[in-house]
Amino acid sequence: NPSKLIMGIGAYGKSYTLANPLSHEIGAPTAGPGLPGPESQTAGILTFAEILALENSGWANQWSEEQQVPYSYHDNQWVGYDNIQSVKRKVSFAKNVALGGVMIWSVDMDDPRGRQGKEFPIVTTINELIKN
Repeated sequence: NPSKLIMGIGAYGKSYTLANPLSHEIGAPTAGPGLPGPESQTAGILTFAEILALENSGWANQWSEEQQVPYSYHDNQWVGYDNIQSVKRKVSFAKNVALGGVMIWSVDMDDPRGRQGKEFPIVTTINELIKN
């Protein structure tokens, strides 16, 4: 019964150090977790706000049609995550198949300062889509 399932949406990214910086597609070999971010301070985890800052600093950004999510990379660092576009698709899917709801992990990893124009963009997007 789909109504008993809750879909999780991350406000963070999983990051990795690539084994070969020239091989950066999804599933590329890695040499371990990515470098810690200044806010997350945890190897292999970047907050959504940290990811936005990296994209603004020149990281390449790609979209996976198969997985319907973005990923970014620079030199030997790689991060997969959710953004506004992927969140919209996930919430739409959850509504279309009548899931019990969606949840976010975690609010403090969203972008509280609103680097993309609104504070807490992932939480705000989810709330807007659930209401409509």
